[in-house]
Amino acid sequence: MVLLQSCNAQLQQDSVSMSVWQSKYHNLKANYSSEWSLLPGIDKENKVIFGLIDKTDGKSYLVKIAEDVSKEDLPDEDYYLAFKEMVLNENPKNKLLSEQDVDFHGSNYHRLEFLIYTEKWGLLKQYAYVNRPGDFIIGVQLSYPVAEDKSNAEMPESMIELDKNVVL
Repeated sequence: MVLLQSCNAQLQQDSVSMSVWQSKYHNLKANYSSEWSLLPGIDKENKVIFGLIDKTDGKSYLVKIAEDVSKEDLPDEDYYLAFKEMVLNENPKNKLLSEQDVDFHGSNYHRLEFLIYTEKWGLLKQYAYVNRPGDFIIGVQLSYPVAEDKSNAEMPESMIELDKNVVL
């Protein structure tokens, strides 16, 4: 009986359809399952906005690649401060939980971890990754719902799996 259940679970997992989205201009590609819906986006040489959402609970994965200003004109610290202020000013309940430099997809990114309050989805935990390697800025935002008393909840497995199938 247990063996039969395992086989059925594997069959259901294998029957999930996969889709692929790839930028024509930048090294960005995502393989994603049918639980994710593709959001309207942009794919141009000077700007890419790509996003997926799980419409059942508001989990989302967003990538933005855009032209950047010189770090001499806008140092990283000033950019991160402006970004934090923008997010925190959207809703007085929003909170910055942590901030640090991390390895993400094999590159150095600055990660900001927030609690975000939204009208439609309620409380979301959001990880914002920022990389400013030169002429372009790369931003990745992973958001998922959490309960007020469980704001330290781990990222859902479906988001971890999705992220493994994204090439930046």
